[in-house]
Amino acid sequence: KEAWPPHKAFGMLVRMREDLVSNLLSNPLSMWTAGKLASEADLRVELNELRARQLPVVVLSGENDGVIPMSAFDAMCGALGIQGQVLPGNHIRMLVVDRT
Repeated sequence: KEAWPPHKAFGMLVRMREDLVSNLLSNPLSMWTAGKLASEADLRVELNELRARQLPVVVLSGENDGVIPMSAFDAMCGALGIQGQVLPGNHIRMLVVDRT
């Protein structure tokens, strides 16, 4: 979703090139493993612990995030008992600094 249309994909790859390309080339298996782990993570116990300790937590999402479903964002906010913030942009926008 974040890689379409093609000009968006190019911009995303340019912003990610340093980390993504070097990690993919140096250890593609680790990249696959990390992606799989992230997609299957169940953080309910950890989130409940943060809530019980009343630690301040900020949960952010991009309004056009094509990686993390809004249902996961809502579930995380619910588990923490907080209201998250949805910002303009996509998933990658949350990870990179746009210097333009």
